[in-house]
Amino acid sequence: MLVLSIDTSGISGSVSLISGMSGVLGQLEFQLGNKIKRRTHSETLVAHVDYLLKATDYLFLAVDAFCVVMGPGSFTGLRVGLCTVKGFAFATGKPIVGVNTFDALAWNFPYARYPVCTIIDAGRQEVYAAVYIWQDNDFMVRVKPIVINIDEFLNTYVSGKTIFTGTGAVFYMDKIKTMLGNSGYIAEYDKIGICPSTLSLLGLKKATNGEFVKEPQLLSPLYLKKSQAEVKVANAIKN
Repeated sequence: MLVLSIDTSGISGSVSLISGMSGVLGQLEFQLGNKIKRRTHSETLVAHVDYLLKATDYLFLAVDAFCVVMGPGSFTGLRVGLCTVKGFAFATGKPIVGVNTFDALAWNFPYARYPVCTIIDAGRQEVYAAVYIWQDNDFMVRVKPIVINIDEFLNTYVSGKTIFTGTGAVFYMDKIKTMLGNSGYIAEYDKIGICPSTLSLLGLKKATNGEFVKEPQLLSPLYLKKSQAEVKVANAIKN
């Protein structure tokens, strides 16, 4: 089985290709540029997919399934990724598997001795967060994905030695260290974000197990909270 995976959940992104027979065939990570000249995922994603397929010498129609990061993450980026994968699936008739951001981040630490806390900055002192523990050769969810104030999260859901990963781990590094001291382990830079090869492996695992999205046309991002635009519209309606 050949699976093409896409991640557009942040200001950086990736595309990767994996074969059930040969393993990871190729991966491409990309940034959207600097503050002076920033491009969007909608401008670059398809070109990166095309480049990866040509570099690995595979035809687009050879792909058996598509994997996409569902979120949480960048509101706009997630929509681009999901819309692109929906288009691919519609054009080829191939199925889709979805992976949430927290699962992908946690799998940077298989066999972890301590709980793995995945946090993403959600703005205004809030984070998207989840906590995992390694058990029976798999990650089990100890705290389901939530959006919560960072102080409340650390006080309520974290105790003892814990590994922190995700953009929120960097953003709130000082707070984590202040509140947890030496018990809070911040992931190394290369394990803070979603690893393309890890995403590929999760996508292949789901595809092999037949965990496909049943109604691709209804596939929607995992936001956990409303965007600022939605909040403003809701407030305008109330007023």
